[in-house]
Amino acid sequence: MKKLLVLCAALFTVSIASAQANYDYSIGLRLGYGADISFKWNMNSTNTLETLLRFPEFRGVNATCFYEWNWDVICPGFQLYAGPGASLGIISEHHGWWTDNDTKFHKRHTFGTFGLGGIVGLQYTFNIPLSLSIDYSPMVQINMGRTDWVCDRVQTWGLYDFKIGIRYCF
Repeated sequence: MKKLLVLCAALFTVSIASAQANYDYSIGLRLGYGADISFKWNMNSTNTLETLLRFPEFRGVNATCFYEWNWDVICPGFQLYAGPGASLGIISEHHGWWTDNDTKFHKRHTFGTFGLGGIVGLQYTFNIPLSLSIDYSPMVQINMGRTDWVCDRVQTWGLYDFKIGIRYCF
């Protein structure tokens, strides 16, 4: 029993020591105005592919992919990352208003979106398989299938997308 305990402690120590430097994948959440499920694949030490399942303002669902370049900054464990990205999604909007005779009308729009943007952020990976990040990922969305106003076809809600992320690294 004592040997098994020593073996487990040694394996745990080795996994903690290697978690910060070399991990291939991470999965986690990004929280802000809306929520994202994040999956990162470190292709090598400087290039990362990040895929997000986004729930923008909790009004729909959006799949986003970023190609990121990584730079070590400040001290070991910190990385600055930036890169371009694109997204596809479905957004649903509900509008309601009252008329003079207290009759309520509802109008619902459901439409597809296509977006282009980028990401810039700072990530810290701990000596355990955990990383924290803060980033800004502006995205300009083109609404497909929406016929209201021309100005409604371009959405800028993505320009204010600051998020804090937590990921499990493996």
